[in-house]
Amino acid sequence: MNEAPEDIHHRLDQLRLLATETTDPLAERLVRDMIAELEDQMTADLSQPKRPAAD
Repeated sequence: MNEAPEDIHHRLDQLRLLATETTDPLAERLVRDMIAELEDQMTADLSQPKRPAAD
């Protein structure tokens, strides 16, 4: 999944808010796992060299 960095940041903000509002421990853990996956995706995307756009 190749999402724009702005979209990933927006999803992270939404998930972080959801994690603070949920009262279900299982749901909170699931949301925290989703946050970790997105953060890992962002880190991987930043560490890859930029390729020139194809014309």
